Amino acid sequence: MFGFGGRLWREGTHLRFTIAVSERFPAYTEISADRRSRRRFEIHLPIRLKIVGRHSIASIGNGKVLNISSTGVAFETDERLHIGTLVELSIGWPILLHGITPVNLIIQGTVIRTDRRIVAVEIIRHEFRTRGGGREAGC
Repeated sequence: MFGFGGRLWREGTHLRFTIAVSERFPAYTEISADRRSRRRFEIHLPIRLKIVGRHSIASIGNGKVLNISSTGVAFETDERLHIGTLVELSIGWPILLHGITPVNLIIQGTVIRTDRRIVAVEIIRHEFRTRGGGREAGC
């Protein structure tokens, strides 16, 4: 399990952040056959997902993040997703902007693997957004 710390602030129209991650206890085990180019961090946060169609949002669902890296995210959901599906994920981030304002990590990506309820998404782009008045992941 990992502990999170960090700072999130606004510079003009952009949100900037620093993140400190520390292991609370050694729950992370490296698999020697793991060929990932980036280290994944085990986190368990609620996630809201949108399946993006050509001109509209085709479906909305929920799930739970299992792990995340700079290039991908794995999560658990009851939604049926197919390889190649374009999705938008919203994760309630555990760090507050200026220590006050809650934010969501918004990820746009493509489904690259599914195994029953577990889905892996390759990240195309990501950004932090302050949470609006509506209910989203982590609210």
